[in-house]
Amino acid sequence: KLVQQSVIVRTKKKMEQVVDKRKKLVVISGCDRGFGRLLAEALTIKHDGPENNNNDNYLVLALTLTKEAAEELKAIKILAIQCNVTSDNDVHTMREYVETVVKKENGVLHTIVNNAGIANPGDFVWFHDMEIYKHVMDVNFFGQLRVTQALLPIMLRTSRVVGGRILNMSSVCDTTASPSNSAYSASKFALEAWSDSLRL
Repeated sequence: KLVQQSVIVRTKKKMEQVVDKRKKLVVISGCDRGFGRLLAEALTIKHDGPENNNNDNYLVLALTLTKEAAEELKAIKILAIQCNVTSDNDVHTMREYVETVVKKENGVLHTIVNNAGIANPGDFVWFHDMEIYKHVMDVNFFGQLRVTQALLPIMLRTSRVVGGRILNMSSVCDTTASPSNSAYSASKFALEAWSDSLRL
């Protein structure tokens, strides 16, 4: 039994050492500007100083709504692909691209950052149709579900040892609704509930 335990411990340590050397892929949606773009740049661009040496372990894939934003990120050496999170076709193409990157880099899908979102308040009293509500919910809620559903199998397969992370960007509006902000608040309430269920 002692020999078996010793072999298991050594094997586990070897596995951890192998995983530590693999690139950790971080997929971030909504990188045209704002938080998404800042995070993509922070994890990719090399800076002087020992506190930033961990950047070498990360490989970032930035998802953008526009082709122009993707080209801007590529110009500063950040992997980027145009991906509208409301489009099943775009999300499918993105998933295939992630599979290619993971295989090519012998990496792990370490983190999904669901950052894409729009802030259309939505004053229900003055709306004459549901299109604004549908669009806000499609981006802020269903968009995050689409990306996660597409990438979760890859994460579970490749990040088994190191453990994957799913970060859903929400808002203070996910707990407190405010006047004339119903569409946005509703999308964030939904996102909070889904995130809790996924976590559990």
